Amino acid sequence: MKDLIATHEELPPRGYRMAGVYITLAMILALVTTIVWLAIPLFVLSFPVLAGTFFEWVYLKLGVYTLVLALISAIVLRRTFLMRRALNRREIFSLKELNSAFWGAFALVLANPITGFLMLLARDSISRISPPPLRAGSEGKILIVDHLTKLFPVRRTFAQSFRGEADTNVHAVDDVSFEVGKAQIYGLAGESGSGKTTVLRTVLRLTPPTSGSIYFEGKEISTATRREMKKIRPRIQVVFQDPYESMNPRMTTYEIVSEGLSVNNLATSTKDSHEKVLKALRDVQLTPPEEYIDRYPHELSGGQRQRVAIARALVLEPDLILADEPVSMLDVSVRAEVISVLLSIREKRGIAVLMVTHDLALSKDVVDQLGIMYLGKIVEVGAAEKVVGNPFHPYTQALIAAVPVPDPTAPKIRVLARGEIPTNISPPSGCRFHPRCSFAKAICSEVEPPLAEVRPGRKVACHFWEEAENAFLKDVKSRGVMEPAN
Repeated sequence: MKDLIATHEELPPRGYRMAGVYITLAMILALVTTIVWLAIPLFVLSFPVLAGTFFEWVYLKLGVYTLVLALISAIVLRRTFLMRRALNRREIFSLKELNSAFWGAFALVLANPITGFLMLLARDSISRISPPPLRAGSEGKILIVDHLTKLFPVRRTFAQSFRGEADTNVHAVDDVSFEVGKAQIYGLAGESGSGKTTVLRTVLRLTPPTSGSIYFEGKEISTATRREMKKIRPRIQVVFQDPYESMNPRMTTYEIVSEGLSVNNLATSTKDSHEKVLKALRDVQLTPPEEYIDRYPHELSGGQRQRVAIARALVLEPDLILADEPVSMLDVSVRAEVISVLLSIREKRGIAVLMVTHDLALSKDVVDQLGIMYLGKIVEVGAAEKVVGNPFHPYTQALIAAVPVPDPTAPKIRVLARGEIPTNISPPSGCRFHPRCSFAKAICSEVEPPLAEVRPGRKVACHFWEEAENAFLKDVKSRGVMEPAN
């Protein structure tokens, strides 16, 4: 937990300290109250009374009453325990939702007045914890992800707990930072398990972040409550990877696309909803839209389904679309059509897109900025054409080498990565790519390289990126595979 606290030095420590004191005292008092209410009936029933007398009836009623109070106190105890755990993990948004005014009043009236009062005091301390200010030069950015971390705790077995083994975590996303400009397509690429989809789910708040900050149009949303996120979510929409699983097979195209309008009360009438759905279908080139609105998903092809998924996101007129490999489940002939739809939408409406992809060849032609992820970290960032044409990081070079060439007789770039990707539970020390890197030296296993700007617009996290670049360019020129980008 010390490493998590170290990443949040910018947050006021006093707010955490005071909230921790209040929550800990509330948890202790809730535990004591629960024990007392459970002990009272046992103490009372230890006195002998005559069967059938008035005192026996009173004792039974008293026992039932104290058991109900013990149950209420146990519920409050569990709530304070969850609050304490969320505070330890610095999950402020979860803490705000757990410690709502309702639960403070609930504990104040039904459990223990002091416990409820302490919960309300902790709520006041938590509300005064403000996120770090935006960095300079962040104007014009619709999405800013700052030191985002997501750890998934691994459950220990009984034997591991008995041996006192420490808790372990899956480092799905580890200290990731990037910015998406307005009307920009930003891509995240990497092997499976590198944390790309987890970044998307965390930005959308489908998965709560462990630490870090997420800014949407200058507003910090990683600490927003559920009510605040309900107002923001229509402006951040998602296109899932599998069009066959992301739609209800019992709903028509019209019902699928218009569902967001009815949930968010964005249509003034049925006629208005109908017109917005038709417009969204036209934007994704499903024309004439009247022929598609009454069809069910099984009556659509794969490309048509994905277009309906895009229309479902567009109908709310969002400012940002999160696309999780939107064309990976489609045929090659259909991919170009769907990508053309995304590009035309970006041009017409100025919508920004955060896209997860495995296809580096596609990224070169579609994505504006490309970030390469490996084992939960971004290792290289730059303009997509330059990153693909002239990669600096050895891992990016290995990804380029893995791209298939249409001509089987053409020379290929040598594969630069050795072995398998390590586990996210215990990532390698220093540079996480060093066990598979051909350029690794002793410093690579000891010191983690920072993601630093080495050339204008190009960032890389590698100690020996110049040696890697020179070797790559020499290999490309000697084999005549492709012309490197400057």
